[in-house]
Amino acid sequence: MKQIILKGLGVSPGKVVGKINIVDDKNPQQEFQKGEILVTRITNPRMVQMMTRSTGIICDIGGLTSHP
Repeated sequence: MKQIILKGLGVSPGKVVGKINIVDDKNPQQEFQKGEILVTRITNPRMVQMMTRSTGIICDIGGLTSHP
């Protein structure tokens, strides 16, 4: 039996594989490598550089029309 660890709505076609980097939305870390998957509660403007380097973004809050 498979165990569900994440459940949500995908808003872009395709699949990505990469190392995840969990980022606190109140105090984003600066060490973010190109190709990592950004995991956060919600994005904010201080994360723009990380978002442009990421291969994917996973958020707790958001949907098809949200910022990420």
